[in-house]
Amino acid sequence: VNTAASASSMDRIEPNNAAQSHVMHKLDGTHTTGQQMPRGCSGSTCLDQTTRDRIRAWINEGAANN
Repeated sequence: VNTAASASSMDRIEPNNAAQSHVMHKLDGTHTTGQQMPRGCSGSTCLDQTTRDRIRAWINEGAANN
């Protein structure tokens, strides 16, 4: 069980809505529970903006399992 996602009351991924996806908040560092992802990242060791934008676009396009 992902207690951080449960505590946030958001689905881990909400297809077509990255703004309501817990994982995006964790990647962007805008989460209110737990640590930023990837675990242990700090500054330059976190995902770059381009990678986060690609994940955001995938979620906003429906988060297809491909």
